[in-house]
Amino acid sequence: MKKATVVYIVSTLGRTGPTRQLLNLVKHLDRNSFDVHILTLSLEPKDSLKSKFGEIRVNLHCLELTRLASVFFGHAKVKKLLCALEPDIIHTQGLRADWLSARLPFPHKIATQRNNPFSDYPKLMGLVVGRIAAHLHCYALRQLEVVTCSDSVASLNHGMNIDSNVIRNGVDTSAFKPIQNSELKQTQRLNLGLPPDGRFFIYTGPLIVRKNIEFLIKSIIGHAIDSDYLIILGTGPSLNHLDQIAKVHPNIIFRDPTDNVLPYLQAADYFVSASYDEGLPNSVLEALAAGLPVLLSNISAHREIIKLSPSSGELFCLNRLDTFYRAIDNLAFKQKTENANNAARASAVKYFSAEQMAAGYQRFYDDLLTQSLHISTRHS
Repeated sequence: MKKATVVYIVSTLGRTGPTRQLLNLVKHLDRNSFDVHILTLSLEPKDSLKSKFGEIRVNLHCLELTRLASVFFGHAKVKKLLCALEPDIIHTQGLRADWLSARLPFPHKIATQRNNPFSDYPKLMGLVVGRIAAHLHCYALRQLEVVTCSDSVASLNHGMNIDSNVIRNGVDTSAFKPIQNSELKQTQRLNLGLPPDGRFFIYTGPLIVRKNIEFLIKSIIGHAIDSDYLIILGTGPSLNHLDQIAKVHPNIIFRDPTDNVLPYLQAADYFVSASYDEGLPNSVLEALAAGLPVLLSNISAHREIIKLSPSSGELFCLNRLDTFYRAIDNLAFKQKTENANNAARASAVKYFSAEQMAAGYQRFYDDLLTQSLHISTRHS
């Protein structure tokens, strides 16, 4: 049986959450059924994951367009390459890729949506430009088969007249594993240059306003327990501001982003996120897979995670220190009575594995191709 050709179109393979999700997807897709190509629109940044895709035998193509050039020449160049590849399915993610795909004369065009454009873009681009970009993105999505990464994003789309299917983000549960015992945890801390004792909270991800890391810092500063530490693993435009706030407290530890966050997750006791908005965050799924209970702000994406596995974490109200401290106490109690660590790991395996995500997309591809075959047969 002839393989189906799938072409994924993205801006770049930069080290971001959506790129890691794409890597998880193509890594676990059945290569006996699908021939995989990835088309990037622009040159790769320094922190590219391109080499990771090369390791799993993916056909890579790059147009090397600037953002401005993609506006004028992107459509023609993408169309020319796709005509040569003859894809059965085009699968995009991100504003530029989705916008180009919406104007292409090919069947079976899928877009994975991992965010709320009206929340994200004004913060990234400014209010006016961001809202224009959000409207353009939503217009493009209405021309495509949309798959959202969570029920919460699909619910938002319903209010914007965008039909959505849901395939949740996935984590590589074979790569992210729990540490075996407390002695190994202490050794892991020493290996990372961290204090061997105490209670460690960890945040991993970009240092941007939407992630609300300032609240996490102030939570630790305001806490009375001197043996509590906060590890902030990442970088971004908010770094200097956050560093200034954190200077008054020696137990707040900044570390540069790393290719391998697992040792830090294994060294910690809890993962924390105070985000204002999320699709379905990679960092939380990685923490769960590493057997790390989670403390999460009470937003829709986080509620979706905790609803599936209440024993694996606790929610707190946005920017409410009293509820944050209460959530810590509640989660500590769950660790003793409900084995929150095991529940976290079980949640990742049952609901958020990369294999399940890839299988979901494969079924979606198969359904589209089968429907097309039936239509073609009826018309012949």
